[in-house]
Amino acid sequence: MNRPRVFALASAVLFAAASAAYAGGTYTVDRTDDVLGADACLDAVPEDCSLRGAVRRANQDTIDSEIILPEGLYELTIEGADEDDAATGDLDVRTDALVLRAAPGTHPVIHQRSDDRIFDLDLTADAVTFEGPLTLRGGFVANTNGFFAGGSIYALRLPLLTLVDVTMEEGISLDAGGCLYWAGSPSQTSELDLDRVTFRGCETGGLGGGFFVGVEDAVVNLVRVVARDNVAAQRGGGAYLAGGTRNVSLRDSALVGNRAGSFLSTLGEGGGLYAAGGALTILRSSVSSNQAGVETSTTASGGGLMASGTGLLVRNTTLSQNRVLGANRQGGDLMTQAGLVDLDFVTIRQHSINNPTAMAFGPGSTVDLFASVIEGGCTAVGGTLVSSGLNVEHSPVGASASQCLLNHPGDQFVSEPLLRPLAGYGGPTPSHKLLDDVTSTFIVGSASCPPTDQRGAPRLGLFCHAGSVEDGVTPPGPSIYSDGFESGGVGSWSAVIRSRSGVASNVD
Repeated sequence: MNRPRVFALASAVLFAAASAAYAGGTYTVDRTDDVLGADACLDAVPEDCSLRGAVRRANQDTIDSEIILPEGLYELTIEGADEDDAATGDLDVRTDALVLRAAPGTHPVIHQRSDDRIFDLDLTADAVTFEGPLTLRGGFVANTNGFFAGGSIYALRLPLLTLVDVTMEEGISLDAGGCLYWAGSPSQTSELDLDRVTFRGCETGGLGGGFFVGVEDAVVNLVRVVARDNVAAQRGGGAYLAGGTRNVSLRDSALVGNRAGSFLSTLGEGGGLYAAGGALTILRSSVSSNQAGVETSTTASGGGLMASGTGLLVRNTTLSQNRVLGANRQGGDLMTQAGLVDLDFVTIRQHSINNPTAMAFGPGSTVDLFASVIEGGCTAVGGTLVSSGLNVEHSPVGASASQCLLNHPGDQFVSEPLLRPLAGYGGPTPSHKLLDDVTSTFIVGSASCPPTDQRGAPRLGLFCHAGSVEDGVTPPGPSIYSDGFESGGVGSWSAVIRSRSGVASNVD
């Protein structure tokens, strides 16, 4: 007799609980399988919230939402690309703002098992944040109006995308952005922030093996980014940055072991990074052991870095052991064309004397070199090198004269090697230290010294050393590349103090 009243009371309680959960906009995933119908996401009900269900619930609640992801392997298994409501294939985000956060003390993994991306972030979303530690694995971009981009994450004209402590690996796209494709809006200011993000083993048939960034009117901050072992069939093995009206900043980052070029393409440019247009600043970073082109490539340029039509400032950075392969190959570490490039406190080391010169300057480009250490030659192919002085050059053939046509009175040329092997000498990125038995020390007056070196170690008070690494100081914090090449001595060095007149900088 009382059952109807009891049922009504229970229904009211469940509805109140559901309303409370939805009002908060926070959904805790409590199952790892890919179940479309598990989207109630009530804290009091077990196994009612899959990752797909939580995304769909967030899309429907019309408020800012948060998804909490506990420890586990979350496999996306429901087939069906070209669908926009997260019902099949990838997870389509269509909410005002969404934060996807790993639960405290965990490191969840999201693995795409179907033929689609992992996430498709629509421009109708306001802001999307991924906060780890979190790994996004796999993803294969399906047809998107004839343009195949963003194997793992695709974000077009999204106002704000933030990734913190995220690893993206093994994503594949046919046109651009092996793991990540992000393009700002031409009609409003947008922003991309990456902090402690790793791209590993991502591939594309076009531009940006690890990631592709189209700037437009956007603020782009790339901090502690690692792009390792990614492949682009044409340009930007580690990354492709398409410039816009604002400055792009890459700091404390490493582009290592990436490749631009394939046996199916005649072109390979920017093995580590391809920068096109706009303005780019690279600070305290390492571009090393990358490759542009393969043996069958017709054109290969910029084994480490290719700058085309961009205003580029590189400071406290190492370009080393990058190479180019193919018939027409130029710029083992750096290739420039149609732009202005400033290299300040940079260490450059050519791959080998059998590989093309470390730097090549193409038509319409000007390179200004200051307080840098070069082990390798240069080739001018319609471009110009300007020395602002205090550079140290060691020719790959041992000559005690400049092969880079450095002509400033403060430049020095030595016949003996200068650098220890590329290794972890402290700080977050690989670098070179000077050899103990180098007979001269190359000193820069303090007015021109950045506050720190590539490793984050302080530069000396009255003077500092040329190149990316300051000698005789210890960098703060651990080194993620530490491998035994940590010791160094300066007993055999002598001091020659100079300064760059009229030039002072407060940029690291």
